[in-house]
Amino acid sequence: VNTLAETAGPQTLQVVLGTGGSILASPVSVGLSVAGSALIPDDYTLSTQTVLFPAGSGDGATFDIVLTVADDLLMEGGESIGLALDGASLTGAASVGWPGALALILVDDETATISFVTAASAQGEGSLPSVIPVVLQIPSGTLAGEVSVGVVASGSAVDPEDYTLSPVTAVFPAGSGDGMTVDLTLTLIDDTLVEGAEEVILSLDPGSLVGAATLAAPTTHTVAIDDNDAAAVAFALAASSIAEGDAPSTIQAVLD
Repeated sequence: VNTLAETAGPQTLQVVLGTGGSILASPVSVGLSVAGSALIPDDYTLSTQTVLFPAGSGDGATFDIVLTVADDLLMEGGESIGLALDGASLTGAASVGWPGALALILVDDETATISFVTAASAQGEGSLPSVIPVVLQIPSGTLAGEVSVGVVASGSAVDPEDYTLSPVTAVFPAGSGDGMTVDLTLTLIDDTLVEGAEEVILSLDPGSLVGAATLAAPTTHTVAIDDNDAAAVAFALAASSIAEGDAPSTIQAVLD
C-alpha cells in the first residue's frame, strides 16, 4: 500500500503494455474500477477511467492516468483508494497482467485534537453548578464527520451522593471548527454531612474516542470540593471542682 499526501498535487499513474516484442494489430482497451473510502470528486479526480492502447502500440508502451488529490479543509483522517484494471471490460487481444491493481492511502494534512481547556478548578459545596469545557482544536478546516469521547469520573467524591455530571460524552458534530467547546456541567450535592475536602477527577477516555481526532493534554481535569459543613469538639464547661474523696466526676466533651 502506497501513501499519498493530500498536498501532493497531481500524480501520474502509468499502465504498461507488454507484448513480448510484437505490436498490436488492433486497439486494446480496459476500464479502471475504483473502490475505497475516498470518493470522486470530493477527495480526488482521475483524468480518465479507460486505458486505451491504439493499434501499432508495441512492447513497453505506456498509458498515463493523472490522479489529482483534493486538498480540502476537512478533517477526515486517512482514506483509501483502490484502483484496478477491470478484466470484464477488456476489449482486444490482450489480458490483464500483474499487478492489475493499485492501493493508495490518502494522508490528511488537517489534524484535530480534543482536550480540557484547563487542568483544575475549585468549587464550594452549595455553589451554583460549574461548567467544565472540553475543546476541539483544528489549526485549519472543520470536521468531516462527528467526533466523540467519553468522560470518566473518579476521585474521593462519589456520584451521585456528592455530585452529578452531565453530559458524560463530549460530542462534536460534523462541521465543527477550531475552538468549539462542549460544556460539562458539574453539580455538587449540598448535603449536611461533614466530609472534609473532596475531589472529582474527570478524564477523557481514549478507549471511547470515535472519529478522526486524537486526545491532547490536558486529558484530565481535577475539581477540588470545599465542604461547607464543619464540626468542632469542645468541653461542655470551662471549669469545675471536685473534692478529694468524692465520687468520680464526669467531664463532658460536646460535638458542635
